[in-house]
Amino acid sequence: MVLQTLAIDPSMQRHGLTSDIIEFCIDKAKSEGYDAIRIDVILDNYPAKKIFLKRMDLSMWEMLIWNWI
Repeated sequence: MVLQTLAIDPSMQRHGLTSDIIEFCIDKAKSEGYDAIRIDVILDNYPAKKIFLKRMDLSMWEMLIWNWI
């Protein structure tokens, strides 16, 4: 599974939508039997990196393939 080009309308930011979407993708990947989730994040997009890192626990680390682009 690849999570790429995730954008939230500025008027809807700061409502937890990004975290909800990430959580949904992780749960979906697990339930569908995916071996990994690929997340592409622009290297200097610190808000996005913070959100992704905050949503992880140890079991998710085993599934993630990071691509800082």
